[in-house]
Amino acid sequence: MKKEDFQKWINEDLSEGESEIFEKNMMENLLEHRLQQEFKERLQARRVRRGYVKWGLIALIVLSIIGILIYVLNQKKTSDLGYQETMPTNIQSSEMHIKNRETALKPDNMPINTVKKVDKTVSTQPQISTTINEPFNIENKSTLIEKPQVRKFSPPKDTEYIYLKSASEPLLYPKYPTNNEVQDLYSDIILKDLSKQKLTQLPPSVFLYKQLKTLILNNNLLTNLPAEISQLAFLENLSVKNNKIERLPIELGQLKNLKILDLSRNKVKELPDEMRNLKDLQNLDLSTNRLTTIPFDFEELNNLKTLNLRDNALTIFPLCIERMTNLTSLDLRFNRLTELPEGIGNLMNLTSLDLGNNRLKSLPEALFDLKKLKLLNLSGNDIPASQMKELEEALPDCRILDFR
Repeated sequence: MKKEDFQKWINEDLSEGESEIFEKNMMENLLEHRLQQEFKERLQARRVRRGYVKWGLIALIVLSIIGILIYVLNQKKTSDLGYQETMPTNIQSSEMHIKNRETALKPDNMPINTVKKVDKTVSTQPQISTTINEPFNIENKSTLIEKPQVRKFSPPKDTEYIYLKSASEPLLYPKYPTNNEVQDLYSDIILKDLSKQKLTQLPPSVFLYKQLKTLILNNNLLTNLPAEISQLAFLENLSVKNNKIERLPIELGQLKNLKILDLSRNKVKELPDEMRNLKDLQNLDLSTNRLTTIPFDFEELNNLKTLNLRDNALTIFPLCIERMTNLTSLDLRFNRLTELPEGIGNLMNLTSLDLGNNRLKSLPEALFDLKKLKLLNLSGNDIPASQMKELEEALPDCRILDFR
């Protein structure tokens, strides 16, 4: 790229063909510069990470050596002091201890009273029976061996047992009078967060929180949701993100107050038709699952505003979405869609539409009527440039992403 060409381009002295060539070269140079900058940043971050790992290992080794030295010094100090345990551990050893002491302190020509006096001055440990003529009292063995205190558990009188289908044992639940003077312990709990607990199944105690409105079970090892989930009638927000759920219970459709449902990053292959009863649902996240179809009855979710179906296995645009006229955000990125229906023009309230990384080769004319669109992602498809230009003219206020 020459400086003279740049000056001519500013002064508009280049011909139309020369101007196009200059602009193309300029874009290539700018892209190359941006990639170089990004590569330098990643290289610097990589060096910093390696530095952290290196110095972290060095610090760990140094701390380990210090700990070993401290341990060795403590052991040496203990051995220099010459500690020796002399306290008897059971009745038999205590008897042997007394006999050995008697033989050591009593010579043939020493009177008994002298032996008693020596025994008092020599022994520094607590004694059980220190005199020669006093027999060992076996009844005092409780002073040597402490009996384990075993307490028998008995539930309080004001409790009762309740049973759940998913519970392996009965649960204690407070039983209070019918008057309003005593309040239920679980009545005020409206949020329960059980994230990162390595749960393989939902704890039965969760169903005791009858007034629960938010339940978060993210980042666990759950493979399914129990049918008792329907007991949480007041639940409004349910998040089961990043688990191993393959199948959803039909009882999920009984949560009539549910507004937010996050099932992303699981292994769900199909959705139960009963979910159409979630009339108040506003936000549904099903991204990163294994869905191939969406039930047609989902068109009854009239209040749905945000629908995320990113990273699934959809090959056909779900027909039920054409009836969700209140949708404002729709994410269908990383699927296998080959075409869009004309019914997409019914989504007049859409402000964000993500169709990136599919297999689209053309766009329907109805898409040009979505005047409220602010963001449209079409990158990773094979749409003709002429049609993209028409789309830009039809939607001047929309930011259209198309990285080729």
